[in-house]
Amino acid sequence: MPSDSASLWRIGAETAREGYGLFLGNTISTIILAIGSIAIARLLGSENYGLYSLSLTIPSILVLFTGLGVDQSLIKYVSEYSSRQLYSDVRGMFQASLLFKLVTGAFTTTIVYLLAGSLASNLLNRPYMTPLLQTSSLLILFQALYTLCSNLFIGLGRASISGALATLQALVKVSLIIALLLLGFQTWGAIFGHVSGYVVAAITGLSISILMLRDRNRSQGRRSIPQISHVKSLISYGLPLYASTIFTVMAQQYNNVVLAWFASNAQVGSYVAAINLSTIIMLVSTPIASVLYPSFSRLEVMGRDKLSKAFELAVKYSILLIAPTAMFVSASSKDLVVTVYGEGFRSAIPYLSLYAAFCSIIPLLSVEMSYFNGVGLPGKTLASTIISFLVVLPLSPILAYFLNVIGVIIAIIISQLAAMIYATNLIIKMEMTHLNSRQILKIYLASAASAAISSITSSTISSHPLPSLIIGGVLFLVSYITLTALLRALDEEDYLNLSRILGGLRLVGRLARAAISYMRLIDERLSRSRKA
Repeated sequence: MPSDSASLWRIGAETAREGYGLFLGNTISTIILAIGSIAIARLLGSENYGLYSLSLTIPSILVLFTGLGVDQSLIKYVSEYSSRQLYSDVRGMFQASLLFKLVTGAFTTTIVYLLAGSLASNLLNRPYMTPLLQTSSLLILFQALYTLCSNLFIGLGRASISGALATLQALVKVSLIIALLLLGFQTWGAIFGHVSGYVVAAITGLSISILMLRDRNRSQGRRSIPQISHVKSLISYGLPLYASTIFTVMAQQYNNVVLAWFASNAQVGSYVAAINLSTIIMLVSTPIASVLYPSFSRLEVMGRDKLSKAFELAVKYSILLIAPTAMFVSASSKDLVVTVYGEGFRSAIPYLSLYAAFCSIIPLLSVEMSYFNGVGLPGKTLASTIISFLVVLPLSPILAYFLNVIGVIIAIIISQLAAMIYATNLIIKMEMTHLNSRQILKIYLASAASAAISSITSSTISSHPLPSLIIGGVLFLVSYITLTALLRALDEEDYLNLSRILGGLRLVGRLARAAISYMRLIDERLSRSRKA
């Protein structure tokens, strides 16, 4: 990498390391929660499991109203101030956001606790759920604090701690719920265990946060700026991001209402199953987006001249990882659906195949939103979300009328493409940057070809879904690495960058270095054959 961009690969290595830690934490927690949900459902039975789910509905909705974007804006300010080594300001920002979340979380929790009887009767239509709702009301406060701590760690460039916190929350929740259910506490025990997972994670996160900020502030020898002075900045920066989240949730619920009108219960169930399986892709894309947000903020502090190159590399390398994951899920949709949900959910196969294929282009929009958030343009994130929302409003019911679930998925794809076109044009004009479309197209070609090879070969070798999935995964990985090198989707600078960024990662570092060496070998032989 050029000498004037030495900071790029250093930040890239830090971003990859922390993103990898966040990925591991999220993956482990997802596995724990998935296995736990099956065990909990079996132990509770359908009726009590329904009560358990309903008891968490109101707190889960109201927790969204305790932040007003403070969580997301905290990432921006913490990453910016820590880059400048203004640790007293970092501590002041955290104190301000903590005070805000304590007040809003405690207030909302108290209201739900006091009005639990009315809410259980009028909203849930189950007056006997009052004590269950009172217990679950604590979720509002402690989930808000847990989220705050997770975002602080991401802003400080320690996203791996956030991943570890997610694992702790899942482990405590599932183990405690199962223990209480075995002891005979039934629905109340499940709710208490669920809340306790967040209580333990929040207290642990706060303890680590206080220790980290105390050490950094002590090394600087400055006192924190008064907390209240930061609240206005946090809210003003975070409100557009908060509004963006609200529009996203509204769009999701709107599509669910559209499905309720134009699809059968079985089709809706298959759609939900397909969306659930697409979380495999989100496990890869979410950590990348999370760590890119503060990375762009740190690069802006070092100088905007670095942002153009950083954006270009972030898009390319995000696509390099996420596009093949999405293509593999799309090509393996049949095996995935049958393995996880069984033969009764075969109608989910085309839904997953289409939605996963669409997810292969999500990296561009994801990086763009991280860019806007990181460089102080949250309004552009909101504008992109509003464009997507306005497009999906008329398209979803129109396409659903003719195509049912497929129509809704197509409407989602078109709406996201509209937001992507807006964001891409804006960034290209702002930063006078360009995307290496030739290399990116080669990555997509390698992904699609590898998906076809693995799908055809694995189905020929084995007719059983699980062995076919395993064989297909191995074939896909080998094919993708080989084809990426043969098509020359990466150049020597990319190999050097990836070696520096991925080579130091535990567990996968050696595999990454071996893959890069193999790709370099192919590239060198191609160069020799052309010269000859």
